[in-house]
Amino acid sequence: MSRAATDWAWGLEIKASQKLLMLSLADRADELHCCYPSIQRLVKDTGMDRKTIGKWINQMIEDGFISDTGERKGKTKQVRVLRLNIEVKEAQKRNSTKFGNNTKNGHETSPILDNKRSQNWDAESVIEPNIEPTLSARGQFISEAAKRRIGISPNGEIPFPPAFKPSADHIAIASEKGINIETELLNFRDYHQARGTKLIDWNSAFRVWLRNARVNPLSGRQRSEPESPHWNSPEGWKDFI
Repeated sequence: MSRAATDWAWGLEIKASQKLLMLSLADRADELHCCYPSIQRLVKDTGMDRKTIGKWINQMIEDGFISDTGERKGKTKQVRVLRLNIEVKEAQKRNSTKFGNNTKNGHETSPILDNKRSQNWDAESVIEPNIEPTLSARGQFISEAAKRRIGISPNGEIPFPPAFKPSADHIAIASEKGINIETELLNFRDYHQARGTKLIDWNSAFRVWLRNARVNPLSGRQRSEPESPHWNSPEGWKDFI
């Protein structure tokens, strides 16, 4: 994981669904801010469907937030290796200066995808079946009160909800990773309240946070201290190829 990439992703002024996807990419980024999570992994992290993920990936490449390095990984050698362009300023907004292979900016940035690359992304998507229901599908069975408790807003972006409670999914992730969910919830709350973050779906954002958390056996209920990156090692990538 690249902490610099994660901090950069939180600061971007982009749509909430794009930001959630960018956070998932940053969660898998190495020290060079490169990552290659499979489409299935991004579906699990964000709760979005493959089509939406493909659309936002292509859009963020076109806007210059990420670049396609041209390298391919995965079992089929079709998973794109993406690089997060953390040099892009936090205040960058959509419909401002466009990026891509356009020399009007004085230099070249990320290449615009051609049809072949887009098809490669879709081909990898078909290979990996979706085994986890999306948040939108589950949400049809959740009451409005429950949605408020887990931080899902039907009316646009909201600050961190005071009544936010971890879901069963959050508890399962924390248990699987061996982390203290109460400590992580405090860290998550303080981090975003200090920055005035507003999101549509705090439930999914906390899921990404937990997947990003590291185990600190000495911390107990104390705040965990940063440890050495895990996702940068070849062993750490095996689960996501």
